[in-house]
Amino acid sequence: VKFTGVDAYWHIRIVDTLAHNFPHLSNLDPYMRYPGGGVTSFHFPFFDYLLAGVIWVIGLGSPTQHTVDTIAPYFPPVMAALAIIPVYFVGKTLFSRWAGVFAAGLVAILPGEFLGRSILGFTDHHVAETLFSTTAVMFLVLALKNAKREQITWSQLRHPGSSGLTKPMVYGVCGGVFLGVYLASWMGALLFVMIIAGFLLVQFCVEHVRKTPTDYLCLVGVATFLPALVVFLVFSQERNTSAVLSIAVVLPVAAFAISRLMAIGRLKTVYYPVVVVGLGLAAYGILRAAWPSLVDPMWDNLEIFEWNKGATVSEMVPSLYLRSAEGVLKFSLGPLWQVYGFSLLFGIAGLCMLVYGMVKRWETEKAFLVIWTLVILLAALGQRRFNYYLVVNVALLSGYLCWEILRFAGLR
Repeated sequence: VKFTGVDAYWHIRIVDTLAHNFPHLSNLDPYMRYPGGGVTSFHFPFFDYLLAGVIWVIGLGSPTQHTVDTIAPYFPPVMAALAIIPVYFVGKTLFSRWAGVFAAGLVAILPGEFLGRSILGFTDHHVAETLFSTTAVMFLVLALKNAKREQITWSQLRHPGSSGLTKPMVYGVCGGVFLGVYLASWMGALLFVMIIAGFLLVQFCVEHVRKTPTDYLCLVGVATFLPALVVFLVFSQERNTSAVLSIAVVLPVAAFAISRLMAIGRLKTVYYPVVVVGLGLAAYGILRAAWPSLVDPMWDNLEIFEWNKGATVSEMVPSLYLRSAEGVLKFSLGPLWQVYGFSLLFGIAGLCMLVYGMVKRWETEKAFLVIWTLVILLAALGQRRFNYYLVVNVALLSGYLCWEILRFAGLR
């Protein structure tokens, strides 16, 4: 059995130890720092626990080395195949069934980072990141769509069974669970917390300026972030992520309270974005002064957006640069074209059509897709590795364009 890449062997070493001592994982590894061994900290262990748990169950509680080495290589392609399911349902929920079919088909066949990281033996957490984050997005989109349609309010919490509150809350909690396991799988997963929180703030501003209720946004936000915090704390005690998630839980409540107070005080709606930004900057200043050791690592997570042209690791090279034979980075569209081909043009056209349609008619779920895509695009341009995230967005936008073409031609 051959695993692909150094990181895969690192994970297999952890999984091997964990599968034979499940669910206990020792921080001391005698094979590290010869001859005395070394201590390893596991702040984001869910991927290893998931793989080791599957091996432990299949091995009937006593897996052999052969069982570990047989099951582990198949984990990446299986998770990649499962990722097709949430992609289909996101496309179906946002656009139509056929758009979901086109998007799911593209994710399955596109070359590049996602395919390369889902081959046999590439037993790393990258494909799990795509699966968990896309599934969390699927449930969030379903929660937003149902909550907006039912116009759920806080008063409905008194009688949840007799209202349309149940379905969006269940979707929100499921999304929070997958967001939690995603956060417990990778140290950079706060990226999606930033995306969701940023979207909620934008949508709060839109709804308040329109003078429409913001209860549904608050309820969906809390129903997503609170379970994510609980699930993350089950697997990890990492302080920075826990603190950011705690702030994220409070964020929709604070935005809702400000909206309600300004409506009661009959203040002009255009002041709402100014008040939100002002209070946010004030809160950041206070937190920075009182707890700098917490705030500084948060900024470190934004380094993924930097274009590090001096990167020596290939996956950290910007997507619009190609390394020459002399080792010099030169601007080139080649890397992106190799990953996406014509679907890149379809994705760009689909994004432009979506933005144009939203200018005419703003829709909550589609606004999330636009914000999600733009943030992931910036990350992918900064570091090539994030194309295994962007492939989902390109597939969804290409599926949307294909569906619009068929509809325009009268075929659907």
